[in-house]
Amino acid sequence: MPCDRPRLAPLYEAAEYRVRSPWDEIVLRVGQPNAALDRLLARMGAASLSCITAFNPASTPLPPGENRARQARLARRVAGMGLRTLPGINRDPAARWPDEETLCILDIAAKQARTLAREFGQCALLRVERGRAPFLLWSDEA
Repeated sequence: MPCDRPRLAPLYEAAEYRVRSPWDEIVLRVGQPNAALDRLLARMGAASLSCITAFNPASTPLPPGENRARQARLARRVAGMGLRTLPGINRDPAARWPDEETLCILDIAAKQARTLAREFGQCALLRVERGRAPFLLWSDEA
């Protein structure tokens, strides 16, 4: 999976990562601490959140039906791991790229999240650990 990090990093860093909880929607941005997410994680008894999509592997556009089928496979895979999730949307605030459904997985280990992202052809995922600003985990790193 070729990932053009110099081209993609600024795009991923500018994106909005929207997490939908039973109580509200929280907008996350790379490098910006988010007290609302920290409260949500505490309320859910979680220490971390990793947002992974199966849409558009390696940022290569796919037809909507194929993206939805890939996302359903990701959801089944994560459910089979016994992990809790929240739905989300990855959004380009400049609207140059279509919204992507994302699965926000509670308390998945960073290494396991990176492996899962790689399995679904993703260059990176958004990771948040309670009390820290959201950051990108690149799937090609060890």
